[in-house]
Amino acid sequence: MKTIAGGNYSACGYQLAEAIYRLHNWNKPKVDTSCGFPCTHTLKGRFRKWEWKWDVEFRCDTKAPDIVGKATRYSRDGAKEWAIRDFVNKAIAADHIKLKDVKC
Repeated sequence: MKTIAGGNYSACGYQLAEAIYRLHNWNKPKVDTSCGFPCTHTLKGRFRKWEWKWDVEFRCDTKAPDIVGKATRYSRDGAKEWAIRDFVNKAIAADHIKLKDVKC
């Protein structure tokens, strides 16, 4: 906020635009072991119909390499939770994992 205090509004606008741009791109995959085996998830934020949404993709290449759980929600945690649910449902249906093996 130094730029606003100094009267440099164009620099402030640039910094704000850059921060929004970074949120609209997929982040680097983060390791996640919440289901009892190594998985990764990626996250990005975006505006849709004047509302902020979070997109999450969840995958476990060691257990089900061809399956990706996806979700879009208003909160980061909600999107991650539903992406995990989507992955688990798809992986069980494809017989890659058993319900008893899932600890999330």
